[in-house]
This record gives sequence, C-alpha cells and structure tokens, in this order.
Amino acid sequence: MKFKKFFAVLSAVSMLASVAAVNASAADDAVLTSVGGEDSAKPYSFEYDITADGAVVRNVNVAAGIEEVEIPEKTDAGITVVGVADFAFADAADVTTIVVPASLKLDYIGTVAFLTKEDIDVFVTTEGLDATVEADDDSEVDAAYIANKVKFMGKKNWKGNEEELAPAKTVFENVVKTVGGETPGEFVAALYTIADTSVVVREEDEDTLEKMSEKSYDNFQAWVKTIPVNVLLKGTKGTDAETYANGKALVGVSFEENETHLRGDANQDGIVNVRDCAKIANALAFKTVDELCPICADYNEDGEITVRDAAQLAAFLAKKK
Repeated sequence: MKFKKFFAVLSAVSMLASVAAVNASAADDAVLTSVGGEDSAKPYSFEYDITADGAVVRNVNVAAGIEEVEIPEKTDAGITVVGVADFAFADAADVTTIVVPASLKLDYIGTVAFLTKEDIDVFVTTEGLDATVEADDDSEVDAAYIANKVKFMGKKNWKGNEEELAPAKTVFENVVKTVGGETPGEFVAALYTIADTSVVVREEDEDTLEKMSEKSYDNFQAWVKTIPVNVLLKGTKGTDAETYANGKALVGVSFEENETHLRGDANQDGIVNVRDCAKIANALAFKTVDELCPICADYNEDGEITVRDAAQLAAFLAKKK
C-alpha cells in the first residue's frame, strides 16, 4: 500500500509540475544558490555599487523583526558580490546574524559595514545619558555628547544649556536637514557617510559655519569606529570575511562557520536534480518528512513540505533542459 501511495504522490507531482511549469516564477532561477539573498520570498533586498572587481552592497532593505540576513554570492545579474560598504546595514533594526559569501574581499568590506541602527541608537543613547551634560531632552543630550566626542570647535566640555550648544546644534541640524534622518542612529549614520568635501570648513570662519570642521569630522569618524557591533558573521572558514571578523573582535564582531544548503537539494548530495523530487515524494508517501532538511526540501518556501514543493522543483528542472 505504501508503494501505491508513493506512485500516487509521484503522479500528483507530475500533474502539478505541468501546471507549475507554466507559472514558474523568476525566483526559481535562484535554485542553485544558497538559501536567502535576493529571492523574492525573502523579507529583505540589496542595493549595489558596481566596481571593476564586482558588486559591493551599498544598502540593505530589511523588514522589522528580521534577525538573520544572507548576502548572496552573486547579484540577480550574475555579478559576484565582493564587498559591503560602510553603514550598509544602518537602517536595519533587529539584524544580529549575517550570512556572508566566500567571495567577499577584505579591501571591499567597510570599517563599520555591519553596524546596525540598533547598535548606534543604543550606544549613543546610553553613552549620551551617562555623559556629564545638563539637559532636559534627548536632542540636547545627543548634541552635547556628540559635540564632546568630536571636540567640536576644539572644545571638550560642551554642556547641555541652550546658549552653549547653539553653534553645535546649528551644525548638526543643518547636516540632518541635508541628509535626512531624525533618530540618533539615522543622524550618526548619515553624518558619517557624507563625503569629506561637504563637511570641511575653516574653524575660524564661524559666521558661515554650516558644516563640521575637517578636524571634527576626522574625530567623528574615529569615534564611530568604537561603537560596539552586535553581529555574528556566518561564512566559510579561511576567507577574508573570517579575517575581517577576527580583526573586529574587540568591538563585538564574531564569526562562525556556516553550514550551507541548496534550495531544492532534498537528498543533500550537493546537486539539485530529479532525485530530489523523488526524495520529497518518497518522504510524503512514507510520512518521513520530518527527516528532511526543511530549508532544502521546502522549495517554494511556504513554511511546509508538500507535494507542491516537488512539483515546482520538477517544473524548474524540466524548464532548464
């Protein structure tokens, strides 16, 4: 009876595959990549800058509540991903684990590439409130704290009173208006990424002072690099990503070897083919689905392993012939 059920499942797979072949989505083209990345079913996406050596992640768009993100080895256009720019994760609120490809090169990974909005907000708020400033609202605490950290206009003892902070607040507010952002995290990320030429003015030219001085900007960059980074990088041992993480261990970056899986590789032999369709059908027929790798066998990524996973995989394989 179980064999009859197995062949019945295969028959259903064959029927659904013919339907799925017609409706196959563009996301199916990612079947031979590691799970995650630019797949349309994932709650995050990437923006890139293209260099002579490959693509560099410029920004990550990620939904709230998502704790793990996987950077793909190649873009949708097939360009190898070689780096992650400073503050690429600045808008991420909850990401604590980032799966990185072995293709990343040390020269293309920014000093604060994996710093998240949460890291920045917690650091600025906590350190700011601990600072010796007299202020009744957070904006003045932040302005005084940052002014002290960057030695704005050469001073080290900025306080929270309105008159004392006026020059600093004018500069900070002007920058925020220019680049956008309302929270301390957005402000820090935006200010750090402004091109050097747009923030340089002569400190003695106070009448037209609208940006930070070059010296203050350099201090700001140095200070941002001390912000603790609450992130675990998961990747291939012996790669530049591991070297980077080891070098950033003092600020909280850690590294762990990642066990990769191929979407659709139900029998986990490293190849996606018709045997995987049969493996799923067999598991459904003999009720051994729990023994399958859930990431590999859930081809359509709907959260469960059903005959539709085998059918859509079969349709993809047929389309590729």
